[in-house]
Amino acid sequence: MEVGDQFCPRCGSPQPGFRPQKPAVPETISCKNCGAPVPLDFGQRSYICNYCGSSIVIETPGLPAGQQPEFVLPFALPPEKASHAIRQYVRSCAFVPAEVYRHLEMGELRGVYVPCWHFAVSAESEWSALIGEYWERTETYTVIVRGRPQILVRKVRETEWWPLEGKFHQFWSGYLVPATPTLTPAELAEIGPFHLEGLKRYRAEFLAGWVAENPSLPKEDAFLQAEQHFEQAQRQAISEFLPGDTYRNLRIRTAFTSVESDLVLIPVYIFTIRYRGQNYRLLMNGQTGKIVGSVPRDWKAIGLLLLALLIGVILAILGLWWFLR
Repeated sequence: MEVGDQFCPRCGSPQPGFRPQKPAVPETISCKNCGAPVPLDFGQRSYICNYCGSSIVIETPGLPAGQQPEFVLPFALPPEKASHAIRQYVRSCAFVPAEVYRHLEMGELRGVYVPCWHFAVSAESEWSALIGEYWERTETYTVIVRGRPQILVRKVRETEWWPLEGKFHQFWSGYLVPATPTLTPAELAEIGPFHLEGLKRYRAEFLAGWVAENPSLPKEDAFLQAEQHFEQAQRQAISEFLPGDTYRNLRIRTAFTSVESDLVLIPVYIFTIRYRGQNYRLLMNGQTGKIVGSVPRDWKAIGLLLLALLIGVILAILGLWWFLR
């Protein structure tokens, strides 16, 4: 037996007490341009040297084969244009404290390739429902008005119900689930859409000069989120497909087949503003330039404005009352 053997080479018996040895992982790598040490973070795939600004892209060890990126959606906006657009966005917001305007240039802008799981599925559904069709009937009745009989006619809408069942097939694609905590599903939906027809096959050159994260959410867990989205989309599609004027008791049984998944890197700019010990974050779609997020507000100024409006309303009411006396 040799040290570290898991099985006996002669009989194949497993060795009790075997513990696989983890390979030594370096904490830093050397910049190929200047030789300076660059700290490794295995949540990232690309780095920028703090000394010379060189881009470093490495294939992080330890990731399963299924969690290597397959496609990249390149940045369409350069950092200079994105920085200008975000600062203009902050300046256009109302009630932003003057201190934020003065220190706006100190805000941190990062361009990040965020890994997301992209799913495409075929949804096969069997459904049943009660379909309602409207029809009108005429009611005629007599009333006495000032001692004289009058005939009134009114229309009454009725609904006729009849059962119906069938099958429905739909192919769904284009749904992204963030694979890191950097973006929540709600933030990803708000910053979208991303035009996935611009996806490129993954090459390390795309990441040069950008921060690129590694996925931390397994594909199986991501599909549970995507499955809920596809079920809701399938239900909406079936409800729009149903004949008649209305429906009720809709029951759907859906099976997902031909599930396809890809790990894609999407471009996101993150702009952080620190104000009074709190961080405010703006997100920009690196492909379309759409900006979402929160900025600091001067609540004292907002309160003074509301107070002035309230005083104005009270004075207007008093003036109207005095005029009408």
